[in-house]
Amino acid sequence: MYHGSVYSHFQQYKLSPGHSIPSFGVDLSRCRPRTDFGRGFYLTTSLEQAEKWANIKSLRSRSADQPLILEFNIDLEVFCKLDYLWFVRASDEFNAFVRRCRRHDTWHKVSRTDDPYDVVLGPLSKFPGHTVYDGCDQFSLHTQRAIGLMPKPMVRSVMSKSIQPVTSPAKLN
Repeated sequence: MYHGSVYSHFQQYKLSPGHSIPSFGVDLSRCRPRTDFGRGFYLTTSLEQAEKWANIKSLRSRSADQPLILEFNIDLEVFCKLDYLWFVRASDEFNAFVRRCRRHDTWHKVSRTDDPYDVVLGPLSKFPGHTVYDGCDQFSLHTQRAIGLMPKPMVRSVMSKSIQPVTSPAKLN
């Protein structure tokens, strides 16, 4: 799986394409709130989707921040032992879940006081609409328990900004 980001978010690590980051960790409090599945660390099975997201983040940055792709060799069987929610396709339940997370952050369950799911998987929403991007998916981790099971990533690439600009998430496909 892949994570698209920008170099400055990981500058504390020695980044070199093809090398792993042995000391890698995720601080969930620094993850962006009010996303499709709430505050969490997001991955995708699509390298192209991760590259496009990295470019979007790079273009939104105020500095000359370079797009970055991290690759994780994820064993889904490990995560199936956690508390997870999997949306196979968009549905009324999926749309309601995304709407709730986008409005209230990581409020996954019936009560706001319930712990969030460790992992949520599903399609990529074209929020605020009720459609999804074709061929795009997301795998989000929301608890330290889930983060602790992640393997150390390999730096797939630190990309040049010469890739054709993408101005908004609506241009993902």
